[in-house]
Amino acid sequence: MSGRAWLWNNFPWRAAALVIPGSITIFVLHRFRSPDRKVSGTDPAALAGALEYLRRQRIPIWDLTTLIRQVDAGAPIPARGVVFTVDDGYADFPEVGMPVFAAFDSPVTLFVPTGFIDRDYWFWWDRLEYAFMRTDRGVVELELEPAPIRFDCTTPEGRRASVGSLMQLTSLPHTAKPGVFRRLEAALGVPIPEAPPPEHEPASWDALRAAVPQGLRCGPHTLTHPILWTASAEVMAAEVSGSMTTLRERMPGGYTGVFAYPQGSLSRRELDYLPSTGCPAAVLSDGGSVRLRDHLRSHPSARYLIPRQGFEDPVHRHRQAIYGIEQLKQRAWSAAGRSPPRWRGRTPDGAPPLGAPVPA
Repeated sequence: MSGRAWLWNNFPWRAAALVIPGSITIFVLHRFRSPDRKVSGTDPAALAGALEYLRRQRIPIWDLTTLIRQVDAGAPIPARGVVFTVDDGYADFPEVGMPVFAAFDSPVTLFVPTGFIDRDYWFWWDRLEYAFMRTDRGVVELELEPAPIRFDCTTPEGRRASVGSLMQLTSLPHTAKPGVFRRLEAALGVPIPEAPPPEHEPASWDALRAAVPQGLRCGPHTLTHPILWTASAEVMAAEVSGSMTTLRERMPGGYTGVFAYPQGSLSRRELDYLPSTGCPAAVLSDGGSVRLRDHLRSHPSARYLIPRQGFEDPVHRHRQAIYGIEQLKQRAWSAAGRSPPRWRGRTPDGAPPLGAPVPA
């Protein structure tokens, strides 16, 4: 056993809780390990272990909407607590993830790109992953300004690296993306099926509705999962309001108006728009744990900039988040200039993406 592993296996977590100020950790998950679907993701055993630990230590597991309402009403909440959220709505969530949450009577909020569940499309990054994993091309070059992008498909490692590098395409202008994706698909030379294969398949509305009595709520995550600041104001508004309308219709017993930004990326424009929809709050994709009452009081837009924390399988990683150690590490990294860069560019309407958790 390494020194680091020994340290975390024997770490005095409860003692740390006495000296580190309490906070709410809103975990975000995406995929759940499913060998039948050839999906890698959060190990359900690791999730079950985390939930069992929280119940044993009597750390509250909150429903996100209920928690926000409690804070807004001025009701007392424990200093330390946990919320679980999931983004995107793949089929492995109701099949693998939701049964684990239900087994521990744990509420969970799923943020849904409603067109995905309607089977209007499958995600562009999944389509390209499908093509990268099957192409017989060697090196594929995509002509873009200011410089072309080269994808090495000659080895399994190169293919995986190419898939990982696709996120650099998310900041392209919204209107340019479809053409770029079609060009890359054509260059890879792999026919893309109309419906996604099992590893990329969405959940069904019936499966999501069946999970509502087990503690599931569904919140809007747009219609087609665009990076909102790259789209026009009209497209942005249609994506946000359209997903809200669809969810109210499809999930009448499990709807929440709390919104999640695709990939946590937004501009001031989205902050100005969301209150007009009746949206009570919105969550980012990162930022760590939060002292929620203080956060909501810190700025008029703070309720639309609630941070989340990625859930990681190693036990010490999610316990670091629960007990505030991860937040301390992130603050130290930020002070040292090591904080991750935010999105760059400008919206079609001229508004820059936000560069800080709460705008001045």
